[in-house]
Amino acid sequence: MSILRLIIHEDLVGFFECDTRITGRALADKITATLMDFYLNLSFLRGQGYDGAGNMAGSVKGTAALITEEYPLALYLHCALHCLNLAVVKSLQSTN
Repeated sequence: MSILRLIIHEDLVGFFECDTRITGRALADKITATLMDFYLNLSFLRGQGYDGAGNMAGSVKGTAALITEEYPLALYLHCALHCLNLAVVKSLQSTN
């Protein structure tokens, strides 16, 4: 298969209610279990994006770190839209 024929595909798999004190481990387990429910081979994970909350992006016990530990090619990037939202909110606050 030619690399020129590969297409990146992205889908929303669902919304899930979580406890307000949920841990990075619980989130990582929920995410991986949900993806496995769709019969996805997680060894093909190449990226993950979340907001910067500690339970998501923490470098030791955060969801991203725990998933990357098991699937090293699933690189974490801070969600670009969340970064944009934070910048807009900050700029609006500074005008007051």
